Amino acid sequence: MTPPVAWINGTVVPFSQAAVPVWDLGVVAGAAVTEMARTVRHRPFRLMPHILRLADSCHALGLPLAWSPNAIETAACGIVEHNARQISSNDDLGIVVFVTAGGNPTYLQGQNPACGTVCIHTFPLPFSLWRDAVRNGVRLRIPSIRQIPEECLPVAHKVRNRLHWWLADREAARDEPGSRALLTDQSDQLTETSTSCFYAVVAGEIITPLSHVLHSMSRRI
Repeated sequence: MTPPVAWINGTVVPFSQAAVPVWDLGVVAGAAVTEMARTVRHRPFRLMPHILRLADSCHALGLPLAWSPNAIETAACGIVEHNARQISSNDDLGIVVFVTAGGNPTYLQGQNPACGTVCIHTFPLPFSLWRDAVRNGVRLRIPSIRQIPEECLPVAHKVRNRLHWWLADREAARDEPGSRALLTDQSDQLTETSTSCFYAVVAGEIITPLSHVLHSMSRRI
C-alpha cells in the first residue's frame, strides 16, 4: 500500500509531509477559511457545493484564491481516488479544503506573498468515535462562552479561527463529562454547536436557529 497524499498549492505531497509555514497568517492569526466534505462508498458527496462556498468565503473575506472551483474539484477527486485505496470498503474519507490569507509581513521583512496556502487532504472518518453519540444521543450544555458577534467575525463563513469553540466545549465537558457546548448569542438566543447545527421539536414543529450560525450544508440536505 502506498501512503496517503495531500495537495498543497498545486503539488501532490505525502500526507506525512504536508505542512503550512510558521509565517503563514493561517497559523499566526487563524486567517483561513475551510470546508469539509466526505465520501460515500469512496465517492465524493456534494463536493462542488462545498468548494463554491469556500470560493464565496474567500471573496467575501478578501483571501486570495489562485485556483478555480473546477481546478480544486479535479485536484480533490484525484486525492480521494488515491487515498481511498488505503482504506477498507466499509470506511470512508473526510475531505478537507482550506485557504489561508498568505504570509505575515512582520515575519517576512515586509514581504507579503500574493497567495496563501491552498491545501486539500483527506482522513479516514472515525466512525467509532461517534458510535456512542449515535446510539445514546449527545448531552448539550450552554457555557459562559458566547457565539462571536457578526460585527466581529462573519460566522456564516466557515473559518479556521475556532478558539471560542474549543474553550466552550472544554467548559461543557468539565461541567458535565461527555457533553458538548451549545452557544447562545449576545441576546441569549440559541445558535449552534461546534460541529453541527441545532434543531428542536417544539409543539410538533421542527425549528432551527437562522441567525448567527454557519449556513450548514447538512442543513440544506
